[in-house]
Formats: sequence, structure tokens, C-alpha cells
Amino acid sequence: MVDTADKRDRTVRWPITREGKEVIPISQVAQGIYAVGPLQSFPLSPNAPYLVVGNEWCAIVEPGDAHQPHTLLEAIKEIGVDQNCIRYIIPSHIHIHHCSAINVLLKEIPDSKVVVHPTAVRNLMDPTKLNQSTKGIFGVRTCPTLDPVPEDRIMPVRDGTVLDLGGRELEIFHAPGHATHHIAIFDHLTRALWPGDNISFNNVATKRGRVGIAAPMFDADAAVETFRRLRALHPSMLLSWQGSLAFYPADHYLHTAEDDLIATTDIIHEGMKQKKTAEEIQADIKAYHDSLGIVITEQEEYEQQGRIPVGLVNWLKKKYPELEAPAGMKGDTTRERNQQAISGETSAA
Repeated sequence: MVDTADKRDRTVRWPITREGKEVIPISQVAQGIYAVGPLQSFPLSPNAPYLVVGNEWCAIVEPGDAHQPHTLLEAIKEIGVDQNCIRYIIPSHIHIHHCSAINVLLKEIPDSKVVVHPTAVRNLMDPTKLNQSTKGIFGVRTCPTLDPVPEDRIMPVRDGTVLDLGGRELEIFHAPGHATHHIAIFDHLTRALWPGDNISFNNVATKRGRVGIAAPMFDADAAVETFRRLRALHPSMLLSWQGSLAFYPADHYLHTAEDDLIATTDIIHEGMKQKKTAEEIQADIKAYHDSLGIVITEQEEYEQQGRIPVGLVNWLKKKYPELEAPAGMKGDTTRERNQQAISGETSAA
């Protein structure tokens, strides 16, 4: 039996502090759902793991990267949950900054299993290529890595799988778009939804969802279908892996994210047909943002200087083989930004 009665009557948010300084923020965002963080580790990758508490078992959703699990376990202890009650560790996908905490968590919680889409199993068992590609993107000495995960600690789940925690059920939905193996997690008790990297809303000033379109294997058609399936769930809230809390209805974010994705795809497609340069296409995208009053943060403006999303361009080239990549197109800025963050040239976002 999971017992958090002594904690549930506390304030919505309480931090673990040392010497008067907050070091681990903890927030109860819904009944039996606790956000830990966001926790900052290697540059530019804040993560906020979630603990979901049932009457019998618990789950960790979006476990984060390899620099964070001990902090997460300390927070779980503070919440009042015996870590041996945790049965499921559920990353939305296995990009390293979302999942590399699982090595430590599986070791510290021996009866737990990591829950992933079947197409992710092979890369968990042998993460060599995953680690190499991540190093290539982030390009920093502190970049987290993933160790091989034993097959018997992996629970492959297909669309519609339900995990029973006792008094609450988490349903898994295949949610491709950002990645082919991406899943979304839906809590039937509170109707909270974890959409993963398919949508984020860290820039609340825009009042719109942001789509993760830079991933190399991004699929725009799949993403649109995912948005529509997730909207059909009528979620009460969206919970971000970055720890941002949505200030507007979930349907609003999902609907505007779909609208913006379709518009951005059309802008880039038309620009590629007209053989516009990357700078010209980026200007067209900015004009679209300006027309809607979308506020671009300083960090987002830095990311977008002379760049258009590699993943979306790759997808358009596959769908329309006659198209060519725009002239002057620059690659993803993540490696550059992380190197600068380490050297102190820019602040971590």
C-alpha cells in the first residue's frame, strides 16, 4: 500500500532546501501527481520527472537524464513514497535527455521496469548508436549516455496498453511525430496527459503549443494525426517534461500546435519549391509568427538565426524527392549552444 497521506495535505508546492537555498522544487500538480524540478544538469536540458501515485503502485513518468536520478530519488523520499512501490519508469521516448536516468533507477528500484514502444527496445539493449548520435548533437563532455538495459527490465507496450497502479490507470498511446517510437501517457483518474516532445509550452507568452520539429526523424503527417488523437482524449491538463505548467486549456495548446505545424510546413514547402534561401524561408516563418502575435523569446530567437528546422526539411525531402534543401541552411544549434554554455558564453536555458 502506498501511503502519502501525510504529504497530500501539504501546500501545493514545497522545496527541499539546504542552508536556506532551494535545491529540489517539488509540486503536487494534480491528485497523486508530483513534479520534481525542473532539474538542471548538462547545459540547456532542464527536466522535470513526475511521480504518479496509485493505491498500490507508483510510476515515474519522464525520468530525465543520467545526472538526475539520485536527486529524483531524494525527492520521492521527501514526498513520502517507498521507492520499492515504483513499478514503472516511463519515458515518452528514448532520446538520451529523456531516458538516461533509467540505468540508476532500475538499479535502485529492482522490481521496476522501463516502459517503451516495441520499436525502442533494440536501442535500449544496445544503445551504441543512440549514444553516438547524441554526442554528435549535444557535443559536450558532460552529455549523458545510456548503458545497455537488460531485456528482462524492459516492458514493451503497444497502443492502448493500460498500467494499473491500484485506483488509477495510466494508458499508453503511440504518439509518433517527434520520433517514430514516441508514446503519450494518459492518467484516467485526473485526465492529465504527458505529450512528451510532441508539444511543449515553455514560452507561455505565446499562448500556443510549440512542436518539436527539429528532430531528425520528424514526421509532420504523423504529428498532425497524433495531435488529433490526443485532443479526442479531452485531457484536463498537459504536463511538460520541462516542468512548465499550462495556463490555458489542453485542447487550445493541441489545436494551436497543429495549426502552427501545418502553417510552418506549408511555408517551408512553398519556399523549397520556389528555391528560396534558408534565410528567406526563416523570414516567412517569422512573418507568420508576427501575424499571430506570437512572442519569440530571446533564446528561441538565438536558435532560429538563419536556421529552419532540419527534421521538417528532411521529411519534406522524403515526401517530395524533387525538392532540394534550401541554400544556406544551417544545422541544429544544440551542439553550439551547449559548448557556449560550458564556456560561459551564454546562459543555460
